[in-house]
Amino acid sequence: LLALRPPIFNMTEHDAEEFRLAFVGQPYQQEYDEIRTNDPRRTALHLGTGLPDEAMRLLGRYIATNDHLKSLHLSSNVAVGSLFDEPGGSRSLIRIDIDIRLSEQLVQSVLTFLMNAPKLKGLRLNLESASLRPIVRALNGRSIESLSLMDGDIGDASAFGSCNLPSLGSLVLMSSGMTSFPPLHGFPALTWLSLYGNKIDKGGFARLNEYLASDSCSLQSLNLHKTGMADDDISLITRALKRNRSVEELDLSENDCGEAGYRSILKMVVDISSIKA
Repeated sequence: LLALRPPIFNMTEHDAEEFRLAFVGQPYQQEYDEIRTNDPRRTALHLGTGLPDEAMRLLGRYIATNDHLKSLHLSSNVAVGSLFDEPGGSRSLIRIDIDIRLSEQLVQSVLTFLMNAPKLKGLRLNLESASLRPIVRALNGRSIESLSLMDGDIGDASAFGSCNLPSLGSLVLMSSGMTSFPPLHGFPALTWLSLYGNKIDKGGFARLNEYLASDSCSLQSLNLHKTGMADDDISLITRALKRNRSVEELDLSENDCGEAGYRSILKMVVDISSIKA
């Protein structure tokens, strides 16, 4: 993919008048007045209401041409495509949250923007299965510190195996339709991992146990809430944790845990100094 430098220009009186006309009668008028006047105190932007295409296009220009906006949150009823229609990016954004499910087509309109947001540290997306690989490719080698893929349907997580994110500390894959455990060898700084709500298969748990027992694992917090674990899965993971000294927090709630599973958990807490009861 070709990365394009965001155009460098400031808001003009003409731009401000375009904003005024585009946002007449829209909700959140105070926020849009701050945008229209390019108020430097506006450091966060949350779009939670559908807007006309022209208004979204102007917001895309605004995002690409200021140095003070740090956070962008797009709710599920926002026309993401119109916002990213023109090649752009952001010189200042540190975090982006997009609630709407990104199809393969929508992802293409977002990719150029992500590749031209050099200060980006945190990203939360809702992806379809075909959308994971291009996103991972665009993020490869970046200084991303927090990545959340939530409520999507990414299915096969093997695409993570081709991604290197040396600064990634938090990876949240919550209710994202996975059945396997993602390869994590490209995330050496990872300390927080959530697989909440994914029904992991036996092979996935086996790979998780290998990772936990490896010298490359630096996890401090692991969330396996509602991942379909049975007593034998819980027993195997507690054994793997005997060779792990980094994990301090472990969430196994809402799994099919019987007496044998509880005994394994109790023994783990007693035997492993790093796990905090």
